[in-house]
Amino acid sequence: SPLINFRHESQNDLRTRNFHLTEVIYIGTPGDDDIAIVRVDRNGEGPLSAPIALANTNPEANAQIVAVGYPGTDGTNYDPSVLLRVFGNIFETKRVSPGRVVGYDDSGLSHDCSTMPGSSGTLLFDPNLKKAVGLHFEGVPFKSNHAVPASIIAGLLKSRPWSVRTAQTNTESHSSIITNKEDQPMVKTNLPNSADMAILHVSVPLE
Repeated sequence: SPLINFRHESQNDLRTRNFHLTEVIYIGTPGDDDIAIVRVDRNGEGPLSAPIALANTNPEANAQIVAVGYPGTDGTNYDPSVLLRVFGNIFETKRVSPGRVVGYDDSGLSHDCSTMPGSSGTLLFDPNLKKAVGLHFEGVPFKSNHAVPASIIAGLLKSRPWSVRTAQTNTESHSSIITNKEDQPMVKTNLPNSADMAILHVSVPLE
């Protein structure tokens, strides 16, 4: 089954902290914020670390932040010399990229931390507050980076839209209404038995 290794770090091939992902609770549909929420089994390799606290307010422009995630590679859109200078040819492992909040736009929070394809789901962490302030979801090479701000994440966790969607799905299952796949609401999905698999964007705790 899918798992996450919290010790997938450079020059750390022997030590692992694997935890299985047991359930997809929520995936934002088109038009929603680009967020996925999954359930992690607490019984993995060692105790599951305590979650990082979510900031009560969104960070101000120019606030210092770091992006913690797993940047991949893409030689088609990037100058190799720039990649070597920024990432040192170490990819697809846990990296910390310092930067600042640029501001806010229609896409949410914009920032200038170095990211790559594969960075979606990266934690934005305020080292001064020691709290999470955003979830990176998109980057335009050498132009901009975008993240879901803390206030949106907090609102989602409070409203729990997956509970509503699950209830709607249970109601529809006892009716004669038939909808196409595009119209069906997102529901809880157990892994790995789901017929419909999806790419998971997972926020990685900083240890």
